[in-house]
Amino acid sequence: MFERLIEQARACHGRAADAKQKAEAAADPESKASLLDIEKRWLALARSYQLIESLGNASTPTSTLREAQERFRLLASIVASSDDAIVSKNLDGTITSWNKGAERLFGYTAEEAVGKPVTILIPPDQHAEEDMILERIRRGERIEHYETVRKRKDGSSIVVSLTVSPVKNVGGKIVGASKIARDITERKRAEARERALMAELTS
Repeated sequence: MFERLIEQARACHGRAADAKQKAEAAADPESKASLLDIEKRWLALARSYQLIESLGNASTPTSTLREAQERFRLLASIVASSDDAIVSKNLDGTITSWNKGAERLFGYTAEEAVGKPVTILIPPDQHAEEDMILERIRRGERIEHYETVRKRKDGSSIVVSLTVSPVKNVGGKIVGASKIARDITERKRAEARERALMAELTS
């Protein structure tokens, strides 16, 4: 569990930047405030990762260790309660961690998903997409705001925005990937309705 949470935390800075960018573009003050709060939470999670690493350092002062432990508990709480799906996998594409957000989004429990190939979430005609993602991860690349279609346990399709980051071991070797998935199905439907309406108005 400890290693899995560390893997998931590696994507936090990217998610914080995403929230900040959306906050700057938001016209609604309430939405802006909410997004800025989300940014702070992800930044706190990123700082937790840095402190958690210090737990393995025998020379770390006791006060710093206590702070790291507290931040670790915060990290676990944020990951567990996140509305986004936070999933990690190894370089073979096997799922290694799965939070409650992933359960809600995809319909699989952690017991059902961990140890299974991530392709259980990908429509059969898009399996080559996973090969492309893993190849980029092996090169150390980070994938941001990648919009694609995924499949839920009940067979229904959803549109998601993915942020995928390489996960490295203590030696710096890439050993897997951490993925944050956000459901944007309704947003895409609204955009499609707006385009259809504009087409009618201009025809």
